[in-house]
Amino acid sequence: MNDAASEVTEARRRTILASSLTAAQVAAQLNGASEGTATDIDDLRRAGEIFGVWHKEAAAFVYPRFQFEPQVSAASRRRLLSLLASLGGFVPTDDPGGWRRAFWLYQRNSRLSPRCCAYDRKPIADPIAAVQYLLPFSDDARTPAEAFPEEPNSVFALVNQLGAA
Repeated sequence: MNDAASEVTEARRRTILASSLTAAQVAAQLNGASEGTATDIDDLRRAGEIFGVWHKEAAAFVYPRFQFEPQVSAASRRRLLSLLASLGGFVPTDDPGGWRRAFWLYQRNSRLSPRCCAYDRKPIADPIAAVQYLLPFSDDARTPAEAFPEEPNSVFALVNQLGAA
């Protein structure tokens, strides 16, 4: 990898780590407890219930915040992780530190722009009506992590498209 690519990768890694929660924070958020729960959170990660990445400096897994937003259900989180595990190389045994999945989750994709997601929610056959409906929505690419809390179905569709490719 060249120096510029290494810098981008390291910057993305730092961003993911900075926006992640510790096991104690996840435990407090999920069940209001904060003592003796790191093992429970690790068990949830191993069972595919939550997603974590290995933080080498902390010698512990940390958990990207997007999956714990209030509108994200446990069922949606499980479905996302299950779909990702169905892709080659994204199986937890192939990606034990979670970084391959994390980099995918934090890679911008134009398919997840607010405009594309709005169309996914409400496909319109009439071109003029479609333009009128979609015009107010931004076409800025978003990461799966950004889109997932509000648009889980669009993220699921993107993962399914990758699997079909």
